[in-house]
Amino acid sequence: ISYSGTQLVYMLEGQMSYRYGKRIVSLHEGDTIIFDATTPHGPAEIEGEKARYFCTLLDSQALEAIRSERPVEKSLG
Repeated sequence: ISYSGTQLVYMLEGQMSYRYGKRIVSLHEGDTIIFDATTPHGPAEIEGEKARYFCTLLDSQALEAIRSERPVEKSLG
């Protein structure tokens, strides 16, 4: 799967192998990955009996809206 935006995956429980492009990343409980969702990605294999994870997508239009509304922080130094 691939689509426009930025994706976040947070492992709630267990372990799994997650594919990102040609790479396979082993995720364990508490791990987080954030990546460009235009690269093909998705769960490759559950390592053990079960795995639970939270996944969310922030599309490119939403990211641009957030960036344009966020005040620019100025250095005090």
